[in-house]
Parts: sequence; C-alpha cells; structure tokens
Amino acid sequence: MIRTIKFTRIMHETIREEVKRASYIRIKYLSVGSLQGEIRAVKRFSVFLAERYPEIKSLGSVERLHIEEHLIHINLERGQERNLKTEIANLKVILRQVGKVIDKTRLGKLFIKQDMPKAPEVVFKTYSDEEIRRLNYYIVNMEEQTARALILHQMLGGRISDTLTLRTDCLYQENGHYIVRMYQVKTSYYEKPVPEDVAKLIQKSMEYTYERYGETEYIFVNESNPSLPFQYSMLKHRMYALIHENDICKDSGEWMGFATHLFRHCYGMKLVELHLDDAAIAHLLGHRGVSTVYRYRRGSGRLMVKETEELRKTMDEILSEMDMSKYSKMVESNQKASKEKIDYAIRTIKEMLEKEEQLLVCDLVRKTGLSRAFFYKNSIVSKFLNEARQQQEGKVFHQKKKVILDYALERQNELIRVEYEKSQKENRDLKAENEKLKKALKRKEVAFIKGL
Repeated sequence: MIRTIKFTRIMHETIREEVKRASYIRIKYLSVGSLQGEIRAVKRFSVFLAERYPEIKSLGSVERLHIEEHLIHINLERGQERNLKTEIANLKVILRQVGKVIDKTRLGKLFIKQDMPKAPEVVFKTYSDEEIRRLNYYIVNMEEQTARALILHQMLGGRISDTLTLRTDCLYQENGHYIVRMYQVKTSYYEKPVPEDVAKLIQKSMEYTYERYGETEYIFVNESNPSLPFQYSMLKHRMYALIHENDICKDSGEWMGFATHLFRHCYGMKLVELHLDDAAIAHLLGHRGVSTVYRYRRGSGRLMVKETEELRKTMDEILSEMDMSKYSKMVESNQKASKEKIDYAIRTIKEMLEKEEQLLVCDLVRKTGLSRAFFYKNSIVSKFLNEARQQQEGKVFHQKKKVILDYALERQNELIRVEYEKSQKENRDLKAENEKLKKALKRKEVAFIKGL
C-alpha cells in the first residue's frame, strides 16, 4: 500500500512546488498509483530540462520546442519501452493541470495529436472452458484461502483488486437475495446480486480470516500484516508455482500463462451468451457505461458462429457436390492414423506408469514425438492420462530440474551476434562511404590547385 508520494527527483524547487499544487488537485479524482505515473513523467521531464535547459526554472517557461526535443530524446533513448505512450499522456495531463494552477493555460496546448505513438491493436484473450477446468482442477488443492480467492474471482467477474479488497461487511440480504458490495480502486463501489453458493463461499472465507486474525477490515488479508489486503504479487507467485509444478498447459500445448483479467473476460462473454442487454452486462462487470461491452460481444464464440453461418452454408453446398467416395476414403485414412497415435500415446503412458516415472506432458512429448496439444485436446488420451495421474497421487518423484537459463543465454548470445553483424556491416558501409568522400575531396583539391 502506497503511503507517501515523493517529489524529490524534480530538480528545480519552483517546478517541484508547481507539481505539488497540481497533484493536490489531481489526487481528489485519481488513485494514488495513477497520480504517481503522472509525477514520474514530469520527474523525467524535469531531468531533461535540467540537462538541456538549466535556465528554465518554471514549467510556465516551457515552449513547444522543448516538448519536441524531449519527445525526440525519449524516443531515441527509450523507444523500445512499452509504456512510452502512457508517459507522454501523463506528462500532457500534468502540464495541463499545472497550467491551470499557475494561470498559463497554453501549457495544455503544447502537445498535438501526432505526438502520441500509435498503440498496437489489443487482442481480446480468454481462457477456453477446458483451460479453466484444467486450472481449477489444481486450484482447489491449493492453500484453502488462496483457492477461495481465485474461485470467487472467477464467479464474481470483477477485477482482481476488487476481489482482494472485499470487506468483511460486503455481503447482505435484501428481499431474500444476497447482495455483494465490491469496492473499486479507481472509483467507489458497486453492488450486484450473487447466488447462494457464492454467498456461502464468501461467508466461509470470512470465518477463516476471523478464526486466524480476529476482526479485520478485509476478507483476504496480508499474512504478515492483517490490516492490509492480500498481495496480488503473492497470489501470482503461487499460481505460477502451481502451473510449473503440475505442467499445466494451454489447449495449444504451450505453457499456461496466468492473467487474472482473463477470468473477467470469460465472465463477460458468458453474460453475452445469456443474451443480457448491454446495460445489465455493464452493471454486472462494474462498468460505468456500456461503451466497452462490444468487446465481449465481438469475442463471444456464439457470436462468431452466427457471423460465419452464411460461410458454413456455402461450404456445406461445396462439400455436398464433392465425390463422397474419395471423401470417405480420406476420412477413413485420417481415422486410422488418429487411432495409431492414440494407441501409441496410451502405450507410452502405461510404460511410464509401470516404470514409476512421473507422468508429465513434456516427457510424453519427448518420448512419443506427438504434440502437447494432442495430450490435452484428444478426449481419449486426456482421460486416460488423468486416470493414470490419479494413480500416482501421493507418490514423491525427484524431477530433473528444467534448465531454462541455458536457452535464455543462447537466445541472448544469438541476439548479440545478430547485433554485432549488423554493426559490422554498418561499419563497413561507413568506411566505404568515408573513402568515397576522401577521394572526392582529394579530386576537388587537385582541381582547385590546377585552377590556380
């Protein structure tokens, strides 16, 4: 939890006081974290001014020229950073506020639209139903309060900060229905009805906290300091440990990542599939307006089915006109190949079970040459693998440590090699250009002397 905001790195005292006055107004409307981002942007700008323009003692003296040079500086020095657009936007906002405070409103007009880098199009990501089942299979075996927090996060559909800051008075009944109140960091709070099983899970979490820590403000508390909510960093650490210990992968066979906001996306898409209107979806998600609901509608699988209905009809017509005998042979051939893969995978699992080797998908991929996705997506193999893993529950295995560092070093060496070759080529080109210029200069000098 942030307790203080520091302005010490702002070089000039006058600029520091101007930013303090502007921040005093901004803190009434922003979370502390957002305000710190704005202060961080103006700190870096003040360092730039101190180095390039030490005569500037107040932000009121800043001109468009200074902004352009600062933009060139940060694009050259830190152009690869992902948050560059955010920093520029933060600097623009804080300068506008300072301009209002010191009666220099032109500061709010120093930036133009073209100053902002174009943001890449954000892909709307979610977990598939199978991926959620796979995660929850292991989540329920975690430390009980951590497991409750993660399950409630999925069922309430809020942001992770909303779940971790649930208060001990968040649940009440009205007209026979349970209502939960969720506090949002950036705004105030919102309320929504919850089913009885969710209410019971919240109550169970409250009882757990009360038995161990007594009266507290939050349901999920910091284990070291119960007056604070549970830390997101600790939750993320435990989830990544769970994923790697149990070799949990996506449907594609890649390592499962962990992003709590994807659960919120899944929740929103389920609301879309229930055919709720935009206002109801926005309310249940805790949005103040309906402007972002279209993202969930666009990402919904059922919506995609509807949009591709005409295309699928056309494909059906094309297939109906094909020679079905050839098609049947092709299907038969594919089924035979699939059966051989299934038998091979099951046979390998049985062999590892007999040899008392731990059943990890990565080892099965290495032994069989089949893809990771095959062991997760094929229902027969996936079911057999889960049953075999259940037989190994309780056994202690000594796994070989996965050496990831070597790969990282190899990758880094490869990048360094590419950069080195690029630099060598540039160096050769510059030398060639230099030689050309020297010869041209020499020819001019000779011509000049002859002219004398």
